[in-house]
Amino acid sequence: MIFTKKNLFCLAFTLFCLIRSGEVSAQFYSVRTNLVGLSTGNVNIEGSMALSSHWSVHLPLQYNPFNLWNDGKLKNITVSPGVRYWMRETYGRGCFWGLYGVFSHFNAGGLFGHRYRYQGTAWGGGISVGLVHPLSRRWNLEFELGGGVVWADWERFRCTRCGRRTGKGNGIHVLPTRAAVNLVYLF
Repeated sequence: MIFTKKNLFCLAFTLFCLIRSGEVSAQFYSVRTNLVGLSTGNVNIEGSMALSSHWSVHLPLQYNPFNLWNDGKLKNITVSPGVRYWMRETYGRGCFWGLYGVFSHFNAGGLFGHRYRYQGTAWGGGISVGLVHPLSRRWNLEFELGGGVVWADWERFRCTRCGRRTGKGNGIHVLPTRAAVNLVYLF
């Protein structure tokens, strides 16, 4: 196994969750999927764990191997670990604030009449705000919006399926990095 920064971060995050889980007296866990992401072909799942009555940790993963239409692509594999502060109680009715990191490998293009395809990686972080609406004892519906700062390293190609590379670049971008309507199962 190669110990990259990403692998070490994932290992440290997992160890933190395991060590911290013994200190929580009333644990809650959840698993959720982003319905907005599913509508664009992103297969996604997010696991989370309550650390206290106001804090939780989250690990969303998403993968999109599909072409959207004709030459349209929004292919990616993305991980976005984060923490949330819940205004009332963890997973309860009301608002929350989130702080998260993001890493993505993407291949996107042919969207909205655009003639170029972009391929590369992006990493950064952001903040989010959300609202929770309980549907039942075990089910919640969450709405979340967030924005952040992302460093992207990309190559641009002439069309989505073929073509020569027409440019490459990198830089910092301020972007909307989270838009979610999550269906949540609590256990």
